[in-house]
Amino acid sequence: MSALPSQRMPAMHTLFDLHGKVALVTGATRGIGLAVARALGEAGAAVVVSSENAADCEAVARQLCADGLDALGIACDASSEAQVDALAEQAQAWRGRIDVLVCNSGIAPHLGPLASASAELVAAEMCPFCSRKTTLMRASSRAYRSSSGRTCGSLEASSAMHSSQCG
Repeated sequence: MSALPSQRMPAMHTLFDLHGKVALVTGATRGIGLAVARALGEAGAAVVVSSENAADCEAVARQLCADGLDALGIACDASSEAQVDALAEQAQAWRGRIDVLVCNSGIAPHLGPLASASAELVAAEMCPFCSRKTTLMRASSRAYRSSSGRTCGSLEASSAMHSSQCG
């Protein structure tokens, strides 16, 4: 059943005003990551879209820009610490800041219901994911600190497993 017009949720831009902010979204060339990048852009943020495929990053950034949003595509293999550092540095250099970090890149060694995956497969999927998020948060924090002279905090609520549990 659909909501009556008076009961509909307000549009994203009425909930958040992100004008003047910069968002970095990994895994942003399709699915949830792309939807998040678009929503952040529609709320006013300049958006860096990233995934491992440079052509996909460029195509998505072009489409977002064609739709009136401010976007830049930067390819990054999130399993490479050097590439993650470069991503954070390039994103920081583009607009001088990173205000929002969405760590959405992932791997999927098991396709199907989670209940049918072994503990080993879950660990194989989650541990690199936790490690990539931690690496990107550190790199973004270093880029922020080097440009502003300040430190930044991070709130991470989506992780099901802390990276220290992966080993």
